[in-house]
Amino acid sequence: MPLLSAPKVHEKVVSIDTDYDDDDNEDEVPAAPKRSKMPLCNKCSVNITKASSIKCIDCDLTWHAKCQQLTKEDIDYLKEANNIWRCSKCASAKRASLRLENSTNLESNELLEIKEIILQLRDCFINHKDDTAKNFEILNTKFNTIDKIITENQALKTHISQLEKQIESIERRQIANDIIIDGVPENKNENCSILIKNIGKQLNVNINDSMINDCHRVGFNHNNTRPRRILVSFSNHQVKLDFLKARQIF
Repeated sequence: MPLLSAPKVHEKVVSIDTDYDDDDNEDEVPAAPKRSKMPLCNKCSVNITKASSIKCIDCDLTWHAKCQQLTKEDIDYLKEANNIWRCSKCASAKRASLRLENSTNLESNELLEIKEIILQLRDCFINHKDDTAKNFEILNTKFNTIDKIITENQALKTHISQLEKQIESIERRQIANDIIIDGVPENKNENCSILIKNIGKQLNVNINDSMINDCHRVGFNHNNTRPRRILVSFSNHQVKLDFLKARQIF
């Protein structure tokens, strides 16, 4: 005769039947073909009547305590401690879920740590980027200053070279207009320009102050009987030539 199972009761508590019967025929197959309100053991497929039973909190399926190898003491402990019970299948699924959850939590923590490291690296990069930009700006300013100094130095060198050439040219012209006169008696309070103009009169050459740039004795006066030479720098080369020519004729 086929067995009919009772409807499942969905409760998140441990269902424990504490009516124990030591008879071997504690579970009987119903004789009448009517619906049984007793739960069906998920292992032996026998209706649970008086024997102790236990229900899985996850799948709501019921088992004989002995089918799950649980003793009366085990059932009493679960009842007194108000502990939940899971079948092996649900327990394995729960452990896998917990492992997955723990793994997910670990991965989430690792991802958070990686994110924090990336954010720190980003901040360091931004700060380093700002510092680098400032340093480049300072370097560019210094480079511009150095370039300006180099340009100014080159301009100064060019100007100095031009001045040196001008000075050399002037010195050459001055030397070209200079003559040295020897043998003119030397007096203490003499005026060399007047002496040159008097010499010019003797040579029939008209010498005035505008024709003489400089005129002085050369060397130190050691109270010697020999007079010092007179260096005359004329204003132009033609005056010098006229002076020398008149001296040759004279």
